[in-house]
This record gives sequence, C-alpha cells and structure tokens, in this order.
Amino acid sequence: MNKLKESDPEAYNKQFSRFIKEGVSGDDLEKMYTDAHAAIRADPDKKRDPKSRGSFMTRDKPKDPKGKYPKKVFGRQAITIEQRKARLKQRLTAAGLTEIIEFRK
Repeated sequence: MNKLKESDPEAYNKQFSRFIKEGVSGDDLEKMYTDAHAAIRADPDKKRDPKSRGSFMTRDKPKDPKGKYPKKVFGRQAITIEQRKARLKQRLTAAGLTEIIEFRK
C-alpha cells in the first residue's frame, strides 16, 4: 500500500479508496489483520447478528427461525412415469399419430 502510494498516487487512491475513507493507512494494515486473526482464534464460532445479512447490509428485523421459505428449483421438475406417458400420449394425439398409441397398448 505504501509502495503504491509513492509510485502511483492515482492508482493508490482508486484501489484503496475505502481504506482512505475509513482513515486506514498502510502502517495500520498489519495490526488490523493481526487483531482480526486473534479474534477469530479466540472465538471461531462467533454467531452473526440476527439483523445482519452479510456484505455490510442489515435487516429491519431478525429473520424468523420458524419461517417457511420457498425452496429454489433449477431446471425442470421431476415427473412420474405416468405423467411422462400421459404427456407423450397427448403429444402424439396432437400430432395425429393415433396408430402409434394403439400399437403400444
């Protein structure tokens, strides 16, 4: 951080803008990371605030632990063999291929 500040101030300001905004200098970084690692080692299973959503966002109220949330579904739903046969029969009938349906019985 200090080397970039000396060699290219414009790139330094762009890359470390949030650090500058918070008042953190290159000399403070090592202590900041050392303190963070010490806090993690002291309590590795620290629970997050119930209003926290991560990445600096917060909620108005904590999430309901008993709340039902819809399960995300990606792709097509699995269907039963009877549903597949009915769908195939419907397609064949729509295409006018009733002789194939009668042949398969």
